[in-house]
This record gives sequence, C-alpha cells and structure tokens, in this order.
Amino acid sequence: MINVNRSIATTGMVLVLLGIGVNKAEAIAITGEPVGLTNPTNVINFDELGNLQNQVITNQFASYGVTFSNNFLWDNATFGQSGSIGFSGGAIRSPFPGTSRVISFLNPVTDAAFAAVDQNAALTVKAWLGGVNGTLVETFTRSIPFNPGSGFIGFKDILFDTIELNINSGISIDTLQFNPAPPNPVPEPITILGLGIGSVGMAVLKRKYGKKETQGKAPV
Repeated sequence: MINVNRSIATTGMVLVLLGIGVNKAEAIAITGEPVGLTNPTNVINFDELGNLQNQVITNQFASYGVTFSNNFLWDNATFGQSGSIGFSGGAIRSPFPGTSRVISFLNPVTDAAFAAVDQNAALTVKAWLGGVNGTLVETFTRSIPFNPGSGFIGFKDILFDTIELNINSGISIDTLQFNPAPPNPVPEPITILGLGIGSVGMAVLKRKYGKKETQGKAPV
C-alpha cells in the first residue's frame, strides 16, 4: 500500500530539485562566429571617444560599463585588422607577448563577445566572477588567426564580471558586446510550486509522526 503522506513529501522534494534546474541554461562558449550576440544591450565600437591613437586604455570607457588593464592601446586599424570580421574604425590592441589582458565589467553580465585578430597564436579566454582569481566560471582555448580574424569570441548564459585573455603574442579586439545581468532574478514558478508542495508534505509527516511519538506518554 502506498504511503500517501510520504509520497506527497517526496513529490514536493522532487519538484524542488526540478525547479532548481528548470531553465538553467548551459554555459555557451563563443569560439568564432560571424556575429557575436543577438541584439546585445551594450555595444562598444571604440570610436565613441574619437581618435585616441596609441593611448593606453584603462578607464576611458568606464561610462560605457567596462574598463581594461594590462597594456591595451587604442589603434585606428593600422596593424592589419581593418577588414577583419567585426573590425571597423578604432579598436584596441595589446602588442606585448606573455601578458594577461583583462576586461572588467563594472557590473556582472550574462553574455559578452568581441571580435579578435592575432597571428594564429593560441588564446586562452577565462570568465571570472569577482575579478581575476575570484571564481573561475568558464574557460576555453582556440587559435586566433590574422585577417580576416577569428570572428567573435566570448561567453553566453553564465554570470561573470571579468574576462581574462592569455596569449603569447599580441592581440586586437573590437566590437565589444555584452548584456548586463538582471539585478534581482525571480525564482522559476515550478521552483516555488515545488517548495510549496514540499513544505506541505513535510508538515504532514511531522504532524503524523509527531503524534505517534507522543501517544502513550503519561503527562508530566
């Protein structure tokens, strides 16, 4: 005979677990596409501030939601990246081999992509939450070719605030796209339903077995 009360509680707990996983998208690595994000909320073409030729780029684009560190320079497409996928006008480049280049978003994002050009060197891309050396969320490595470039690279459907680029040569990037994370994620309806049913089931069990424990005991 099926124990109805226990089945209710078990069903509730199963729904809770299902609710946690519902619509939880798998992280997607963008490793070379002609188009990065579909309808991104923010796009930086690096032409917004005019000609910054050879300036070291750090917080000049902070008002657009992002900063850069470790030797990025502004460049008006003078190093062969003109005509590459995702490149037009100004870009930023880092000609210093062996350095870790860092893109820092002022607020967490769920998706980010940018066009990249190099000279067929292997690029390791890391997504961090809490800055470099915080929590490593996702990573991949791919070869970044010269003109016409690699297309867009980046990440989708994860929560992060920093991209670290590791490559043993120079690199140029352009058309940085990103989507800010929602400020207050709302629980999925099935999660709420599961929690409710689970709570009811546990309350039923507690009431049932609590009564058994007190039966037959003399008052103190």
